[in-house]
Amino acid sequence: MNLIIVSGAEATGKTTIAKTLAKALGYSYHSKDVIKESLFDTQKHSTWDFAWYESMAKNQFFTDIETIARSKNNAIIESNFLGDDKERLRVLLGDSVNLLEI
Repeated sequence: MNLIIVSGAEATGKTTIAKTLAKALGYSYHSKDVIKESLFDTQKHSTWDFAWYESMAKNQFFTDIETIARSKNNAIIESNFLGDDKERLRVLLGDSVNLLEI
């Protein structure tokens, strides 16, 4: 399994790069922002509480990443894996996948 991680600061083109790579390589594409946008559309929680949506999306995304890693299918994941999130990703994946971080 190959897992390509596209990470970086906000508004730097992560989504464009990740979607283009996924299409070119035939890999599945997964993004925390897709989950967060879905939550905004479906939850009745105040849209002013950005931190709540961010936390919920992040937790779901890490659950999804674990499922992806177990599936052994090639994938591209895209988010701003910084600080604690980057370490959480390393611990979650361990040596189970080959990582290419862009």
